[in-house]
Amino acid sequence: PQTPSFTAAVKWLWQQPTSEAFLHLEDDWVLQRDVIPTDIIPLFDIPRVRQVSFMAHEKHWGFRSKYHSKWTHRRLLGVKLYRRLIENEPIFTTSPSFVERDFGAHCARLMDDALDPEKQLLDARNPELRAYVKGFRNYLFGSKREFPVRDIGRNYRQAQGIEKEVVEGVSHWRFK
Repeated sequence: PQTPSFTAAVKWLWQQPTSEAFLHLEDDWVLQRDVIPTDIIPLFDIPRVRQVSFMAHEKHWGFRSKYHSKWTHRRLLGVKLYRRLIENEPIFTTSPSFVERDFGAHCARLMDDALDPEKQLLDARNPELRAYVKGFRNYLFGSKREFPVRDIGRNYRQAQGIEKEVVEGVSHWRFK
């Protein structure tokens, strides 16, 4: 990219693959098990699946669905009673995952350089990108007992006294 940034790097990288799917894995994640093509490739045959994300303990993603979607809390008099899955609100991510090539390239073309790539995949800050991803699914690979990846960046940031803060869709890291 002409001007280096996290978003510019993701946009450039997601438009380069020539294979049907590609692995997005950043330097602060570690695979905890072997992953072979027969684990992943058939998952892209499931209708509308365009991303297969690795479950991670650090992410606290739910287990009630095979697909990564938003949740809402049901409340009574201000007290949280339970969470409800919103299946028509898929979540896509820059966490470790395999991404279908054409889907990734199209997402990259729609990304706004000024915003964190993951945040604009997640919320309404980039309406055109959000409208595009809404018709697809992100399959969660792993289970309650098996987390294929581990996030080592969180521990590093904590040990160094670095905080991540998201302000208006832009991630900032600062020392505490």
